[in-house]
Amino acid sequence: MAKKDHRYKTIKILIQGKFIKNFKQIFDHIPKSVVAAALHTNNNRMTDLINEPADLRVGEMCKIAKLIGVPFLVIAGLVEVSMKGVE
Repeated sequence: MAKKDHRYKTIKILIQGKFIKNFKQIFDHIPKSVVAAALHTNNNRMTDLINEPADLRVGEMCKIAKLIGVPFLVIAGLVEVSMKGVE
């Protein structure tokens, strides 16, 4: 099993500290290619998901939540904020 990227822990801390306020801000701290690989998708789709988070599937949000170590509803909340265009 591959070792989990250490940046996920940093993202968790930043989310808990309210420094990350929307889905797109996650990718200021970890490359989209790392998350794309964990989701078994390609960079083009990951770029589309970052720009249009409404297209994220529930399973993808669950996987991201598990990678970061936060509840699903935390990721869903970040996606909701991104969809509203509110930071």
